[in-house]
Amino acid sequence: MIIRQFQLINSRDQKFDLNDTNHFGYNPTGLGIAFSNEYVGIGANFIQSASNVNQNTFELSVLFGGENENPYQQYSEFAQFLSFTPLKLEYTIETGVYLRECALNSLTKTEIGQWNVLEETLTLDFLSPWYVEKTADALRYEDQLGDGKIYAPEIDGPIQSTEADAPINLINNPDFSDGLNGWIIPSGNLPYIKISEESAIGANKVLVADGLENPTFNINLANNIDFSSINVGDKVSFSFYVKIENSYEPYIFGAGYFRVKNSNNESLMPIWDNYFGSYPETSPTEASSVKYYIKNMNEWKRVEAVYTVENTDEVPQSISVFFTLAATYYFTAPNVHIIDETQGNGKNYYIYDFVYEEQDASGVNQNYFNITNDSVGIGADIWSPTAITIKAKEGAVINPSWRLFVGSSEVQSDGYFLTIPEGGSLVVSSYPQNQFARVYNQDGSYYNVYSYQDLTKTNFISVPKGDSSLIFNVGHEAEVYLIYREERLLV
Repeated sequence: MIIRQFQLINSRDQKFDLNDTNHFGYNPTGLGIAFSNEYVGIGANFIQSASNVNQNTFELSVLFGGENENPYQQYSEFAQFLSFTPLKLEYTIETGVYLRECALNSLTKTEIGQWNVLEETLTLDFLSPWYVEKTADALRYEDQLGDGKIYAPEIDGPIQSTEADAPINLINNPDFSDGLNGWIIPSGNLPYIKISEESAIGANKVLVADGLENPTFNINLANNIDFSSINVGDKVSFSFYVKIENSYEPYIFGAGYFRVKNSNNESLMPIWDNYFGSYPETSPTEASSVKYYIKNMNEWKRVEAVYTVENTDEVPQSISVFFTLAATYYFTAPNVHIIDETQGNGKNYYIYDFVYEEQDASGVNQNYFNITNDSVGIGADIWSPTAITIKAKEGAVINPSWRLFVGSSEVQSDGYFLTIPEGGSLVVSSYPQNQFARVYNQDGSYYNVYSYQDLTKTNFISVPKGDSSLIFNVGHEAEVYLIYREERLLV
C-alpha cells in the first residue's frame, strides 16, 4: 500500500518534500470538488441552467523541526523555496502521481511549542485541475502509390500539402517592405495614409489610414500587379485584413466597405464575398460595395471578395476604401490571386475532406498524432492544453501549421508565418497559466513569435476528451513533439 505523499515544486524544478520528518504535512483539506449551480424552477421541479466549477483552496498543517533541533532554519528554507514561483503541488496516491498548478495564499508563523517544533498552516489556491502530462509519438506516413483518396483523420496518413493550398499573390511588394514603392496613392489622401512598422498576419508592415479626418482613400494597383497571369474567364480573389483603433464610437456595429475598380474607374461586381456569401445573378447596384463588420477594437478582420474577369477591361486595378467610423484604420496589403476551382482554394467553392494520393512523396507531411485523451470532467467540458515543439533538424521549416480533427471534422487549427532556422525550434504552449509562442535558438535563447500567428485559425490547440488526430504541415525537415495534460477534477 502506498502512503499518500505531498511535494511542492517551484519554478526551478526544485522539490520540497512535505513528508519529511523535519517538515511534515498532515491533515489536508480542499482535495474535493464543489460547483456553483443555477436552476430554473418549474413548480416543485428544477432544471439546471448552468454549472461552474469553484476554485479550490488547499490547506495543510506543517510541522517544522521534528528530528532537526532548529525548526526556524527549516521554516526559513521553506520560505526561500516558495519565493521561486509559479508553484505546483505533486500528489502521490495508489492510483498514480498527479500535478496541480497553484499559488501561495498564506503561510502562518507562530512560536516554537512544547515539542520544540513550529506548527504552521500552509494555504494554496489551485489554478488548474489535477493532471498527468502525457506524450504522444509522431507517426510517419510511408507512401504507397495508388492509395487513391486519403481521408487524413481516418487513416494512418496526413493530408497532402500542395502549392494550391497557398495560391500565389499577384501583388508585388505585398507587405509594404519597400514602403509605398509601386503603390499609387493620390496626393489628396496624404498625410492621412502612412506605413506602420507594426507586424501582423505575416506582413512586415501595414498601412495606417486616419479615418478621423478623411472618410475614404484610394490605392491604384496598376503599377503593382502582374496582369499577365490573369485571363478572361478567370475568377480572381481580392482580400486583405483590417482592424481599427482609437474609435470615438461607443458601439461598433459596422466599420466600412470597399470597392474594386477597373481601368475606367468603374466599380466591379463581385460574385461572392465573405459578408453576403454568393451573389444572385442579377446583383443590385450597391452590391459593388463589399461590406465588413468589426466587432472588437484591435481585432484583425479578414475581408474577401471574388470577381469574374469577363473581359480584359474588368481586371481589378484600384481599390477605394470607405470609412463609417471616426477611427484609425490598419490594413495589410491586398492579396490578389486566381482561384483554381479544381483545388477549391476560394472560399466560395466546396473543399472536400480528402485529397488524392500524391505522385511524389517528397512533399508529404510526415508528422501526425493519434490521441486518446482520458480526462475526467465530472460534467465539466474539459479540453486539455498542449505544448507543441517543432524542431528544424535537417533544414529550415517555413510557415508551419497544424490541424486537429475529431472524426472527419476539423475542430481547431494553428499556424505561424515564419521560418524556423535549421537547428532551431518553435515551441507553442496553450497552458492557461503559461501560454506562449517562441522560437528557440541552438544556444537556448529565444524570441516571442506570437505576432506571427495566423489569425485566420483558432490558435493555441487544446485536445478534447476521447479520440482525435493532430496533423502537421511541416515537411521532412522537422521533428514534432507533443505533450498534453490529461486532466481530472477528482483523483
